[in-house]
Amino acid sequence: MNLSFLTHTLSEIGFAGGAFAVFAGWPVLNGMILFTMLSSILVRQMSIKESRREAVTSAVSALFIGLGIFFLSLSSKNASSAINILFGERRWD
Repeated sequence: MNLSFLTHTLSEIGFAGGAFAVFAGWPVLNGMILFTMLSSILVRQMSIKESRREAVTSAVSALFIGLGIFFLSLSSKNASSAINILFGERRWD
């Protein structure tokens, strides 16, 4: 499995978790950790065959980017902390 691709996907998953946390009123780090753990289980369960792992990682990446945008669109709060996760800035407001 291409681990660099998977680690890139983790930032997108962290963004979705941060966006959910902003929507739910939680600390952003908690949402990021929750979504990262759930997605790792999801990728593991869906990619039993080695030939499917990169396709599953791509699908999970797209799903979580979509969820992140969805949660930000529902939230009326400042989403800069969730967006900072996506682009790599280290502020945890």
